[in-house]
Amino acid sequence: PAAHEYLKERQLGDVFRAAIYPSLSLNEGFRVYGSAYYFHKSADTYSLASGVDPLPGTPAPGDLARGSGGRSLSLGGGIAYRATRPQRDTTGTRTALPVEAGLSYQAAFSGSGGLVPKSTMLHLYLRFHAKIGG
Repeated sequence: PAAHEYLKERQLGDVFRAAIYPSLSLNEGFRVYGSAYYFHKSADTYSLASGVDPLPGTPAPGDLARGSGGRSLSLGGGIAYRATRPQRDTTGTRTALPVEAGLSYQAAFSGSGGLVPKSTMLHLYLRFHAKIGG
């Protein structure tokens, strides 16, 4: 703990994220899509005040940054449905409020560097829209 008192500066590494979701409409209500998500974080940097040597047995500033950067690539896909035909509400009035449903799957494909999670996600959703008020 005393070694941290001598640190002059800590610069967090830059983070870059990018995602693409190309899709293909199968018909008026269904579409399928793919996904690619890229994450990159540069390593953090630490420096000591000038003229200060690290205490014996404590890590050097360069060692503190080890494992603080990394990158990962996740790939996936899914299918989505959206009801588009007009429906009738309880008063008999035609409405166009949609119903949506979908499923998506995404898994880590590659990763390197420090603490990069190897995640797998399965996302299911069902949405009902309602008209509130007049």
